[in-house]
Amino acid sequence: LSGENYRANDTLISFTTTASVLSSFPIVEDAEALPPPVFGYAQTLVGAQLWTIVSDYYTNDDMNPTTAPVNTWDTIKPRLTGNQFYLFDSYLGDATYSSRLYSNCINLPAATASNPSPVATLSFWMSHDSLYSTSNDSLYVFVSNNKGITWTRILPGFRRTDLTAAGPYWKQEVVNLSAYNGQTIQIGFEGVSEYGNAFALDDIEINVS
Repeated sequence: LSGENYRANDTLISFTTTASVLSSFPIVEDAEALPPPVFGYAQTLVGAQLWTIVSDYYTNDDMNPTTAPVNTWDTIKPRLTGNQFYLFDSYLGDATYSSRLYSNCINLPAATASNPSPVATLSFWMSHDSLYSTSNDSLYVFVSNNKGITWTRILPGFRRTDLTAAGPYWKQEVVNLSAYNGQTIQIGFEGVSEYGNAFALDDIEINVS
C-alpha cells in the first residue's frame, strides 16, 4: 500500500473474524441478507477475487438484455426466491483465476444408538448457458473440517457450459455430505475461470434427514 509521502500519519487496520457455528437445520442462504448469514466469506486463490452479490439481473458486454430470456437472467431469476444471487464473474477474470466463497462453521449431527446415520445434503441452484461454448468455467464444492486450514474437493465438479442450452437457465444440484456426519465443517464453492461468461448461485440449503 503506497499511501502518500507522509508516512508518519499512515495507519493500517486489520480485522480478525470468528465464524459462527450453525447447527439448526435446514440452513438456508439466498443472498438476500447483508452480510450473508451463512456464506459470508470469500478467498482469492489465483488472480483476483471474482465472487460478488448481484441484484435483479446480470449482463456483460457480450450479452444483449433486449433479447430476454435468451442472453440475460433477469426473467429467469424470479422462479427462485428474492432478487439477489451470488455471481462468479469469470468474464472479468483471466483463465485459471479462481476464488472460494465459503461458509460459517456447520455442525453436522452424528448417528445415535437408536437411529440410522443421518443423511446430510447440500443443494443449490446454479445458472448455466452456452454463450461461450469453448470456455468451461467450473464450480467445485470443497469441505474443510479443520477451520479452513485444508480443503477437500467433493467430486464431480459442475461446468457452466451446456452446449444444448438456448439461453441461461437455473438447475438445482445436490451434493451428499454424509461422510462428514458428527463433524464441524465449512463448505466452500470454488469458482475457476476460463475467461468465459459468468455463472451464478442461489437458494443454497444444507439439510439433514
